[in-house]
Amino acid sequence: MGDLGFITNGDTRGRELCPSEADEFLHFESENVASPGIRIARHWLRMDLVFAVVLAMTLMSSLASNVLNIPLTPVKKPEERYQAVVTHLQHGQSRKVPPQVKLINDNNAQYFGPISIGTPGQRFNVIFDTGSTELWVPSVHCHTNSTPCHRHRQYNSAKSWTYKADGEFFNVTYGCGDVEGIFSRDNVKLAGKVVKGQVFGEALFESDFFANITPDGMLGLGFGSIVEDEKPTLFDNMVSQKIVKDPVFSVYLNRGESDENGGVLTLGGTNMNFYTGNFTFVNVITTHLWIFQMDSIKIGSGFRSRTFCYGGCQALSDTGTALIVGPTKEIARLNDRLGAIPIIGLADMYLFNCSEVNRLPTVNFIFNGKKLALTGTEYVIKVNSKDGPVCVSGFCGRDHTEGAIPLWILGDVFTRAYYTQFDKGRARVGFAKAKHKNT
Repeated sequence: MGDLGFITNGDTRGRELCPSEADEFLHFESENVASPGIRIARHWLRMDLVFAVVLAMTLMSSLASNVLNIPLTPVKKPEERYQAVVTHLQHGQSRKVPPQVKLINDNNAQYFGPISIGTPGQRFNVIFDTGSTELWVPSVHCHTNSTPCHRHRQYNSAKSWTYKADGEFFNVTYGCGDVEGIFSRDNVKLAGKVVKGQVFGEALFESDFFANITPDGMLGLGFGSIVEDEKPTLFDNMVSQKIVKDPVFSVYLNRGESDENGGVLTLGGTNMNFYTGNFTFVNVITTHLWIFQMDSIKIGSGFRSRTFCYGGCQALSDTGTALIVGPTKEIARLNDRLGAIPIIGLADMYLFNCSEVNRLPTVNFIFNGKKLALTGTEYVIKVNSKDGPVCVSGFCGRDHTEGAIPLWILGDVFTRAYYTQFDKGRARVGFAKAKHKNT
């Protein structure tokens, strides 16, 4: 998510957690933020926020007569059968579709979906965030002065007969504020499956920022374990409790601005309905986040080409961040090369002329020598305002580092274009071209 946040209870591993100005831009009321005459609908910027983080999900025969129909299937050539096996192994796709969570797309600003905690279940909407590891929701015991808590659903341990106390205190600091509370244990249900005895946070206090987000809390799907005492994440427990066969989950995000079928989180594998072609895999290089090596980013070819992330850099695949975030100076050069202009009053965000979007250059992200291209229609976000559409660059500047190395964050702008597989067993991330209705 936007700004790096830290668990302060003994661990300082950085995670993308909170919205930057970029996120604040995409989800707000109408306000002057650009050149005179342009009013941006502050109803869009998506929370890349840590808890607001977000993710989300969406999904989208009968016999008709007594006539016996026998389908005939041609015999495949040996090389075709071989290729089918290769494809099966690479994609990790079983015949039976793994558990799936439908995501809601809130104006391309937030993707979130339902879970329930306790027995009987208490329902919450959460952002499924690959940039963090904690699951937390507001508690019925939250402070009376914590406005965000009282604007969302609250967990009540007294109403669950599977609740167990943990008692350990947690305090998470984000760029936009803090969340603090206590850890508890209870059963968590998602995608029709029950995870028993899951550690989660009961938030007792949330900074005012969180009052403005739609979901109640967040569910971390980061690569590592929960920071506090290395507690297993919810997905770790899904694997250990044999709820899913393989330690793999995948994310599809829809392009629709507002859609209850906004995306799909597939747990335990992939769903071939949501992508086309083969995956490009990159190895994870840290122990706590989905961070990997990126060769470079290129625009154009020949002497007119421009290279960013020159000589290689590190990148994070983060479903809790709205945009593609990179070092401030490089993002300024990249947007300038694309023809975008800075937005007055919003640092490190840029606008395009909407009439030029279809003619914008392709931006190539290169991993292990393979190019993954984003077209103008994929990296430009169209925001509706009173004065007509406004086209915002999906590239936002923010200086993050993993250690001393600049970090690029591949948020929802990238994930909408590329179906993403998170393979914890092989410590790798895979990208395949997303399959949308209009493609």
